[in-house]
Amino acid sequence: LAVDIGDTVKKGDVLVRLSVPELVDELHHKEALVAQAEAEVKQAESMITASRAAAETAESRIAEVDAGLTRAKADVERWKSEHERIKELASKGSVTQKLEEETLNALRSAEAAVQEAVARGRSARTSFHEAQAKIGTAEADKGAAEARHKVALAAVDRARTMITYTEIKAPFHGMITRRTVDTGHFVHPANGPASTPLLEVAKADTVRIFVDVPELEAAYVDTGDPAIIRVQA
Repeated sequence: LAVDIGDTVKKGDVLVRLSVPELVDELHHKEALVAQAEAEVKQAESMITASRAAAETAESRIAEVDAGLTRAKADVERWKSEHERIKELASKGSVTQKLEEETLNALRSAEAAVQEAVARGRSARTSFHEAQAKIGTAEADKGAAEARHKVALAAVDRARTMITYTEIKAPFHGMITRRTVDTGHFVHPANGPASTPLLEVAKADTVRIFVDVPELEAAYVDTGDPAIIRVQA
């Protein structure tokens, strides 16, 4: 209780604070969910960044492998031509058979390098597609995390709004004329006109007084006549 009978209060002054620990616990829980949602958003953003970096790396790898494949195909053509030339010379006895076999082995090695480059190209393209798929998944996860973050923020706002109801404030300037509770009392909900208020505030700066005039005396009263009010106590 912040006031007592006879105290003058202004509009908005806190008169009574209610102790509702479960609302405070709920607010702390909602705030923890907000922090968790923020962490999930950051984690999703990190996954997007990592996936994009992986996609860029895979794309660079594709270009590198394609360049290697081009070189390997050029080597095949060179060794194929060289083998045909050596084979013709060997048939004429100009070079040894061993040299022909060496050029044939070099040709086969170049052809194997082409096959290896093709396989590496498939692997690099697969990695690129996987990285792109991960980007989409990470973006979807980020969207879901942002949605959960908004829901958590709304829950925090609601919990804070509920906590504001634990403060009973003066509705206008006035004076405390009645108090029916003490610190530590249990507050009961208002269930009808018979409910007892915690406090009563009277606005005394402007007083409206209703006076019944007997019918026999009504003829002596006109609108605008001055009136004198005498208070006995």
